[in-house]
Amino acid sequence: MKKVVLSALILTTVTPLLAAAGPRQPLPSARLLNDRPAAGAKSVPSGPAALNGSLRDLAKALAYTLGDPASRRLIKQEAGKKFDGDFEVLYRDIANRRVGNERAFRQALGSSLEKATARPGAVAAPAKAQARLDSLTVSLPRLQIAVPVGFAQWDPEREAPLVTFVPEGIDDDELGQVEAFDAQGRSHMLDARIEPTVPVVVIGLSERTDENGYLQSDFVPRGSAAAKMMMEPMIDQPFEPYPSDPVDPGGDNPYEPAGGPVAPPTYLGPCDARTHNYADKEILYQIKINNDHEPWIKGDPEIYATYSFVDNQGIKGQYHMANVNNEGTWYTINGDLFYWQAYYGNTMIMAIWEKDGTNYGTFTYSHSGFTFTVSIFDGDDQLGSNPISFFDPICGYYSTGDSEYKMRYQAP
Repeated sequence: MKKVVLSALILTTVTPLLAAAGPRQPLPSARLLNDRPAAGAKSVPSGPAALNGSLRDLAKALAYTLGDPASRRLIKQEAGKKFDGDFEVLYRDIANRRVGNERAFRQALGSSLEKATARPGAVAAPAKAQARLDSLTVSLPRLQIAVPVGFAQWDPEREAPLVTFVPEGIDDDELGQVEAFDAQGRSHMLDARIEPTVPVVVIGLSERTDENGYLQSDFVPRGSAAAKMMMEPMIDQPFEPYPSDPVDPGGDNPYEPAGGPVAPPTYLGPCDARTHNYADKEILYQIKINNDHEPWIKGDPEIYATYSFVDNQGIKGQYHMANVNNEGTWYTINGDLFYWQAYYGNTMIMAIWEKDGTNYGTFTYSHSGFTFTVSIFDGDDQLGSNPISFFDPICGYYSTGDSEYKMRYQAP
């Protein structure tokens, strides 16, 4: 969901300036195909309404398929590998896996799709249903199967879960109910804001891969050394000497190390009353999300922070936090952002976001009399923003309502 009225800066890192200047200088929808197979399958839908109709059919077919323990075991096993950090697996990665009787999973799902969409009295057409499934899934490389709730207690040997789908084109905050199916094909309406007490499998389009189904760099495991990249914000350049990645232009974004909340390092020391000095390192110390605007069917949120200096708008950056998953929990981040420099000015804007968008775009808007042109994913939810001053104390607490966070800085 994109907020129409933005109160803060949305910014993205750009290629770093390689020249030095003073102490601690800057360091260097899914595409849908027209389906016209000889087998007579229906056209692949385009547009949210048509796509949601197909996702609904797939959810009902998957519910039938998960009546089979072999298919349930496959989903439990592969989603449990958490290839993107959540209990999710891309359909294409399991489509040809065997699920008993020498059938591939795609064949089992194809048979179920015929059952789910058959009209009373119609002649069976298994080849047509299989062709429709294959055409649709090939054109949706981001198609995934997830178990966002009840994964730990789900016993695939004995329990066939409900199956629902993530509708496209609907604002997260406006999603009130979702339709789910059981293994007999019966429909159930679930509250989208209250987690069910039973396991639920969800089919939808991945938020953690690009349009081609490749894992975005935000969620690629990074070592501790890589997590401490970019000790300075990046400075806009008139040209881009390297290929630009829409998630990480220039390839220099810092990332939270894998592993979730960790103990703070000893180098931070106790808080004191002094204000910043130039060359101090700014640190995103801790964060707590109060409302991530993410319905349970989408699994864990994708949280990141952006910042930019009001007086020097070409200096900006972002920091991704792949393991900040639970509302109401303080996470220790210790994220190194930049070293303060005199020419940055005395005020920066810090904003917190939950990533929902998949298409990268440029947006222009105003904040406190300044006009900014920024690049973001077009559906991201803003969790609020704050000005952070050079004159703030060493231990700074900030709240946007939807999020709370603490800043620290360290002398060189």
